[in-house]
Amino acid sequence: MRSTLVISALFIASISIGQDQPDWSTLMKNSDQNFQEITDLHKQYWPTPPQDPGQGYKPFERWKWLWQGRLEEDGTLPSGADVFRLWEEIREYNGSRSPSGNWYVQGPVLDNLTSRDNIDGVGRTSCIAFHPTDQNIVFAGTPAGGLWRSFDGGQTWSSNTDWLPTLGVSSIAFDPENGNVIYAGTGDRDAGDALGMGVMKSTDGGETWEFFNTGIEDLTVGAMKILPSGAILIGTNDGIFRSADGAASWTYVSPSSVDYKDIEVHPTNPDIVYASGAGKFFRSANGGLDWEWINEGISSGSRMVICVTPADPDRVYALTSTTFEFKSFYVSYDTGLTFTEQSEEPNILGWAADGSSDGGQAWYDLCIEADGVNPDVVYVGGIRMKKTTDQGVTWLDINPNYLHVDQHELIRSPYTQELWLANDGGLYRYVNNTEWLDISTSLINGQIYKLGQSPHNPYKVLNGFQDNGTSEFNGALWQRRGGGDGFECLYDHTDEEWRYGSIYYGQLYRTSPDFVNQKIAGDGELGINESGAWSSPYLLAPWDENTMFVGLKNIWRTNNVKDPVRDSIEWVKVSSNLGGNDLTPINAMESCMSNINIMYCSEGNRKLFRSNNINSESPTWTTLSNSLPVYNTPVNAIETHPTDSNIVYISFNENVYKSIDMGDSWTNISEGLPDIRISSIVLDTAGAEEALYIGTDMGIYYTDATLGEWVPFNSGFPYSARVTELEIYYAQDHSQSRIKASTYGRGMWESDLYGEGTTLFSPIAILGTDEPSDEIFDTFHVDLSFYKNLGAVEVSGLEIDDIQIENGTVLSIEGGPVNFDLTIEPASYGYIHISVPDSVVDDIDGLPNFHSDTLSFVFSPAPDPFGPFGPGGVGDESSVTFWLRADRSVFGNGNSPLSENGQFAEQWRDVMGSDYIAWQTSENRQPEYYTGENGINGNPALKFDGDDDRLSLDDVVPGRSISGYMMVEGDSIEWNDHGWFASA
Repeated sequence: MRSTLVISALFIASISIGQDQPDWSTLMKNSDQNFQEITDLHKQYWPTPPQDPGQGYKPFERWKWLWQGRLEEDGTLPSGADVFRLWEEIREYNGSRSPSGNWYVQGPVLDNLTSRDNIDGVGRTSCIAFHPTDQNIVFAGTPAGGLWRSFDGGQTWSSNTDWLPTLGVSSIAFDPENGNVIYAGTGDRDAGDALGMGVMKSTDGGETWEFFNTGIEDLTVGAMKILPSGAILIGTNDGIFRSADGAASWTYVSPSSVDYKDIEVHPTNPDIVYASGAGKFFRSANGGLDWEWINEGISSGSRMVICVTPADPDRVYALTSTTFEFKSFYVSYDTGLTFTEQSEEPNILGWAADGSSDGGQAWYDLCIEADGVNPDVVYVGGIRMKKTTDQGVTWLDINPNYLHVDQHELIRSPYTQELWLANDGGLYRYVNNTEWLDISTSLINGQIYKLGQSPHNPYKVLNGFQDNGTSEFNGALWQRRGGGDGFECLYDHTDEEWRYGSIYYGQLYRTSPDFVNQKIAGDGELGINESGAWSSPYLLAPWDENTMFVGLKNIWRTNNVKDPVRDSIEWVKVSSNLGGNDLTPINAMESCMSNINIMYCSEGNRKLFRSNNINSESPTWTTLSNSLPVYNTPVNAIETHPTDSNIVYISFNENVYKSIDMGDSWTNISEGLPDIRISSIVLDTAGAEEALYIGTDMGIYYTDATLGEWVPFNSGFPYSARVTELEIYYAQDHSQSRIKASTYGRGMWESDLYGEGTTLFSPIAILGTDEPSDEIFDTFHVDLSFYKNLGAVEVSGLEIDDIQIENGTVLSIEGGPVNFDLTIEPASYGYIHISVPDSVVDDIDGLPNFHSDTLSFVFSPAPDPFGPFGPGGVGDESSVTFWLRADRSVFGNGNSPLSENGQFAEQWRDVMGSDYIAWQTSENRQPEYYTGENGINGNPALKFDGDDDRLSLDDVVPGRSISGYMMVEGDSIEWNDHGWFASA
């Protein structure tokens, strides 16, 4: 890296602070910068976290979480060049051994089973590029998931870059004269999720890649253009570089060593090139050899994006921003020599659709593109997507709920002139430039913080994602279970119907058969008065599913986390001033498997602690880090022994340490391991003695007492996928146990455990339906397939009698041997439950199936005629009564079930089985309960009398079904020949 960078960057940062525009965002990708200095700069602007969304705070917290455990010994960020050399060592290390493992990717993925109705996004994408002559070939880059190719115009995607030393790609360019020659700029331009390693080049259409990075081996390449002359221009975090020999050598050509994120070329005169760096506009008149800073009519900002259009080649648009929000929009009609300001409001980069909110995330998500036919039309992406039709004077929001927020690159198809978009959810195409279409099918680039394996079902696992919530995988289908950024998640170890999820700073949620995503912890919740780390640890006590611990700035404990009444949960703080103060949040936490009284925890500042009486009223704590080496990194993972409470393992910096005296002293057991950061440790409690697996930034490794060394466990696993957590599912037959790995950029993976040969797993039965709702009125159809590793497999032996069904009959089974169609005839009013048990079919490997989940419907035959005034003619023309069928439990005041006519209802449980409850606590507004012949069609019913009777439903999760009901507020109802109407 250029020697002037540190001085100039720090100088800019100090100036910007005074202007309320901290320049920490320009330092995040510089490998020689001190981590603490960058976080201190950020904290000067944000002494406390903002409460409003879309302020740019969360992307920085993600970066901080990612790198605080990956620092060099002096506290600086690692170097891309050093990681590249480490990758070469690991490749040689793996090549000299026989890597075991049998890894398969599990998603999340949009495919023929999982759709946008199930999950809102797959993961963040960074850039898009089109083949120069074949419109079916499109490439896309991701910040930590590699480079992806489509050969069908974006309908499906595949990747072959898992073997590369970095999976961060922020710019792509095809040689306009030869589509087989492609260049890719490495690193994460927008958030620093991956280190920059310069430029990669392919000469065979992307089949293989080679690094061409002499002199730029540490740099993030955020912009790239190839001129007709063959010259290549790249914008990096340390200036603009030019190559005239196909990337064999690079020449520094920019006027300053700042972060250049945008380069554009005049549509008809390639000698004229535009670039933006550090919020300034630069122009070259000789193909990028020399540059001039243009400030005529245009002011600088913290970041700038620019675009041109073939519809008016001399026109240039530029948008400037502060570190966060919109500053100004400009247009030039003379090839960027002078500019005119078009608008400076509203804040089109903020959270609000109408531009009324302050702030934004311009340092993180900002892009622009002009229309190729109408030069007055320009599109801008920030948090949301905007459009102007009058050169930026006024703006229209074009970000429907379908479109994921946080936009990173816009590009116009040279073939159709349609916009293509890369954002935090995946890839989109603006069909006819009027309607957004998600085109992320088969893209697997989820950035997972943590996973939670079900102890009850080998296929079920929860994952918490960067900006894509918490989702559950059932062996074939992904389904959204929570929003925001999802973190640690887990299942109750005694009851499959209970699960837990979390979002930032230690906010916890629980789900059971009776409620969904009920908040049970966080600052200000149920006696808790502090927040935690960005990704806060929590766990259920192995000995008691009612006891939960959460690590915030202290350790908190509750002994009744499953209390049916949420407000009855009691949290107690069971630590104080760990390490001398309550300022540093807990980073990792683990209960001892062999002693219920022992707990370990670490803080984000390398300090490690143990309590020997964690279940007492006032637990005591012992510091354990004094005998550890002095590094600037925290203890990332802790693992205990299932039978010997004296044994504990930790990952610290690049090593694994073992203690045989409960952490009072430590032995480094990492000999033979590559010097790579370790994020997760798991001990196979049913395997060989001391069977340990570790997840690192470059692969997974295994050891046990019989081996005496660490061996790669990477067969099929991406070289540079950053592992965030490992968990094991234990089967009764241990040979059928399996291990899951979550990664930050390449989704979730699964393998059999270490051992002789390869273990194949049974296919899982998956039931589904095309019915529009869970309510059935006649004979209907159900789809049945058997899945393994995201694909449906052939099976044999399926018979009608194999299908388990309640309240119905399977009339026929058609199709096979892959996909089956079941025709179901309901029997009588009420629930229909359909499932497939274990071992009813065999797959092509001769393995019997694993059972399906239960698919449930409500059969609702048409009721007897009501008459115009309700069941049995109740009511008259002046006093209408509305009725609601209440065939699931109805409860009155005091939470007691109702059974007698005329009782007042406080809560109504949703008939569709979605676990929702509608409430009415005001007794004078509660409807009346009727049953038997006084109900509807012989079923229980609620009567709303038209005088302010109503029920309210507060917690609705998008994508979940709920049956509707009618409510009337007011008492002025009129009847005419067309029906009932409420008069004003």
